[in-house]
Amino acid sequence: MPARSDIAWTYDTLRMALMRHGPSLGMTVDQLWNQEELRVDGLPIGMMCDGDPTHGDILLYAALGKPLQEHILALNRQLLEGNHHGAGTGGCTLGQHRDTGVVTLYARLPIPITQPASLIAKINDLKHVTMIWRRDVHTGPVVRQNAN
Repeated sequence: MPARSDIAWTYDTLRMALMRHGPSLGMTVDQLWNQEELRVDGLPIGMMCDGDPTHGDILLYAALGKPLQEHILALNRQLLEGNHHGAGTGGCTLGQHRDTGVVTLYARLPIPITQPASLIAKINDLKHVTMIWRRDVHTGPVVRQNAN
């Protein structure tokens, strides 16, 4: 199998490569290097290494908020459907924190096969998906009519 690149990407080398794109993400070099939380167009997105920095994963995650009590059942169903069908998730996974009830969205990227361009694309995807799902978490899920 041919190598994807002659660079052996690690969590730190991917973060360094990401720093060159900081302005397009609305961040300074210091913010990218010294924090686990990125601010992409003002939206907080967490980024951390899970496991080994060479063979582990990059986790990207965002808190979507805590739903109102009257929306929890409908929203939980929508979260399950989104995860099952992949509809409106951008390949991310939705969940709800057991203790706080805060709805979360996360993506996992394997470090060995992640390139800087794909990391930037996934950060932007996560930003857009976060904005969509945050609306549903705060206002209640969109009611969809059955076509039958």
